[in-house]
Parts: sequence; C-alpha cells; structure tokens
Amino acid sequence: MPEDSANPSPSSQGQSETLALVGRELRGSLNVLLGFADLLSDSTLDPDQRDSLDTVRACGDRLLRLADELLAEAAPALTAQVSVPFAPATLAGEVLDSFREEAARRGFGVSLRVDTEVPGWAIGDPALFRRVISLLLDGAFHAFAPELLELELKAKVDEKAARFELYARLHERSRVPQPGAAERGGVAPELSFVLARRLCRAMGGELESGMGEVSVRVPLGVGVGIASEVPSVPPLPPSAPAIPAQAPSVASAFAELRILIVEDNPVNQKLLTALLKRVGCRADIASNGSEAIERVAAANYDVLFMDVQMPVMDGFECTCRIRAGEGGSAQAAVPIIAVTAGAMRGDREKCLDAGMDDYLSKPISTQSLIAALERIRKAKKN
Repeated sequence: MPEDSANPSPSSQGQSETLALVGRELRGSLNVLLGFADLLSDSTLDPDQRDSLDTVRACGDRLLRLADELLAEAAPALTAQVSVPFAPATLAGEVLDSFREEAARRGFGVSLRVDTEVPGWAIGDPALFRRVISLLLDGAFHAFAPELLELELKAKVDEKAARFELYARLHERSRVPQPGAAERGGVAPELSFVLARRLCRAMGGELESGMGEVSVRVPLGVGVGIASEVPSVPPLPPSAPAIPAQAPSVASAFAELRILIVEDNPVNQKLLTALLKRVGCRADIASNGSEAIERVAAANYDVLFMDVQMPVMDGFECTCRIRAGEGGSAQAAVPIIAVTAGAMRGDREKCLDAGMDDYLSKPISTQSLIAALERIRKAKKN
C-alpha cells in the first residue's frame, strides 16, 4: 500500500530524523570552514594561495547546498505540493544571481533568456521550482567548464485549461570537459541531477540530459488576471571575485556593545569570537545555558548569541529562564539571537516562539552578522 504522507511510517520517520541530523551536522561543520575562509579572504595572499582559498570556498558552498537538500528531504512540508502564484522568470533570475559570484571565480558568465510565451505569473510550488533550478545550476557548474551557461525558459500553453508546461533548458557554450569535477566539488555532479529529477517527478514533470545540456519540464497553472513584466537577466562577464573589506565606520559602530556568546563547541566559539572581532566587538563566552544565566546575572549584556543545541541546558530553556527573570529583572529583556545549524522550515519560528529576538543560520557570514548587530543597535537607540 502507498504510504500516507500525512502519517509517515516509523521507518520513514526515522529516515527523516537521520537526514535532518546529518544535514545539521554538515551545516555546523561548514559554518567553521566557510567562516574561517571568509576571515582569510581579508589576508594578503599570493595568487596561488588566493586560488586555493577560492577552491575551498567553492567546495564549501556546494556542500552547503547539498546539506540544505538533505534538510529539505527531511521536511515533509517542503515536498508537499502547494499552489500559489509566483513569477517563474523572476524566481529563476534570483537563483541565477545566487551563483554569479561562483561563476566569476570560475571565469565564465551566466545568463537567463525568457521566451515571450512564458506567462508572467504561474500557479504552483515556488519552493520546489526554486530547488530544481538551483540543483540544475549546481550540477552544471561542477560538470562543465563553459564560457557561458545560459538558462532558457520556454512554455507550451493550454489556454482552455489555463495550464502550461514550463521548459527550463540549461546549456553551455564552448563545452570543455571538467576533469576532476567530482573531486573539486566534493560530490559527483550527477547527484544534483538525480535530486532535481526526483523533484521534477514529484511535480508531475521530468528531467532530461544530454551533451552539454540539461532540461526540465514542469506543469504549472497560468496566473490568470495577474499582470507582470517578465524580467531579463543579462550575461555575466567573467570577473574577479570581490574581496569584502571591513570599513572602520562599521567596526566603530558596534564597539560599545557588550556581547555574550553561548556556545558549547570550542571551534564555533573561536569562529564567532573572530567574526565579532572583525567588526570591532569583544565577547565573553558561556559553554551552556546554565553558565549563561550565571553570567547574565553578573553583568549587563547588550546581546546574547545563543546556540540552540547544548548540553546541560539548551538554548530554548535558557532563553525561557532568562525571560522569566532568572538572570535578573534588568536582563529579562536582553536581546537574544539564535545561532543554529538548523535550516528547516519552521526553525526560525520555533526560536522566535521561545522568546528569542532574531535568528542566524549557520554558516554565519560577516554580512549577516553585521545586519543582526545593526538591528540590535538601532533597537537599543529607540
């Protein structure tokens, strides 16, 4: 008998829990790898060292995307079909933009071409469609070494049924086999295509691949009555990656903040301390929730970075106790930012429901850290 998706069997439930655990562990380790790679990017490196660092970052980025796929497979909500309006060309362009920096590091361009037959709005599952396009690009990036990767959207519309089949075709120009792609990417590129095919079939579509080309066919509803211009994404010329520089004004803006890091993993403690130092902050450390409450009671902190999973007392219980006044009434409302390797749908809401003020998903970038601190700094002034 087919399995009821609303009532999964114990075996499938156990498999989902295992996938979620593996995904979280991968994200936690990648947090350290990509975080220190980010810190090293500000160092003075010779061309060979810079190339090696870029390779490490590219491999880490790819593993992160695959870890997200494991988490998505573990979350039934992400594979359940929904029917909502979305703009397929806009969504495809957003996904393509997320690969631009990696394309520049590899020395080739990316572009999006949208035929006029593609409706501006579609009815379907945008989360699944986004994942399919992302997996197509991920696989192609590690299977080919092109001068240009072009994503082309076409459609075959059935006006009477208000339905259409969307064809997303990814092809390369000047195909050159990519030797050792699997080794550099960490996982064979075929895995991305296998996952994409699985998602296409879940949507009632199919994936096909050939020499230098991969295409998917997905049935969608037409967003009748919703007007939208279809955006175009110009080709991206090969360019050197931008190396982020830390402006003195950013560092001085956060120098007055007193910060407590609540984290049990010594390596993660070291990374977050280094990232905070990079933006001009110094921080104290508590190794678990119980120790954090003691430190909060003894000092006035402006913000806590709270790991969710810790021994002795986890981040959720620690937050609840601080909010209840166990760290002192003056610190009951101290801003708490969750720091977690969880990236499944609902993780952010779970943290906010527990009384946390903000949420950072590992791996943490300097940009996301600055944005979180800026929100805290502005709230403090108001």
